[in-house]
Amino acid sequence: MRYFEQRYDFEKMGKGADRLKSYAELKGMRQEAFLILHRILLQGEMPRGEAERVTGLKGSGDG
Repeated sequence: MRYFEQRYDFEKMGKGADRLKSYAELKGMRQEAFLILHRILLQGEMPRGEAERVTGLKGSGDG
């Protein structure tokens, strides 16, 4: 755990999530969009198929 504490500033990440949520709300984004953006903030990326699982929404099947 100490490695992660040294590598990542979790306090700044938390503040970043708050700012991201405020931005998403300001732009009129749905809660599901924030969930995707938050996941990307924490992990740096997210596989396309993972968005459906994170948001709980079903894909349109057009892909």
